[in-house]
Amino acid sequence: MPPKPHLVKQLFEQEKILKSLLSQTKEQQKILSLVKSCLPDNLSDHCNNTVLNKPILYIYTDSPVWVSKLRFEAPNLLTKLRSQGINIASIYVKCILTSNFYRNTIKNPQPIHSDKASELVKSLANTTLDTNLRNALIRLAKSLRNN
Repeated sequence: MPPKPHLVKQLFEQEKILKSLLSQTKEQQKILSLVKSCLPDNLSDHCNNTVLNKPILYIYTDSPVWVSKLRFEAPNLLTKLRSQGINIASIYVKCILTSNFYRNTIKNPQPIHSDKASELVKSLANTTLDTNLRNALIRLAKSLRNN
């Protein structure tokens, strides 16, 4: 009979390196919770991780927009964290883009057609002297027309 498999939790508790990683992860989660509690809700929702590499606290967000907003909030956050007993000299905010970011922001754009755009291109075609360009603009005007 094969030996009974170990629980992953047991491996993390027994192996020295894994035990160290587990304690670091718990510490980072604790600091992340503290950081989130010191920020307004709209900012805290976008903080994904923290790493304390004394004396610097790194905060990781989910998009570049929130990096900028958190940088403006960093001096207030630094003061609040110091009052909570976290001994840090500065805060750096960085972005880690996830695949969800790309999936949610970069989509195949749907062409926007309108009769107004079609008429504008058609009028431009009517004033163009080059025959090839005029024909191309007329085809474009037809494709822009709403059906």
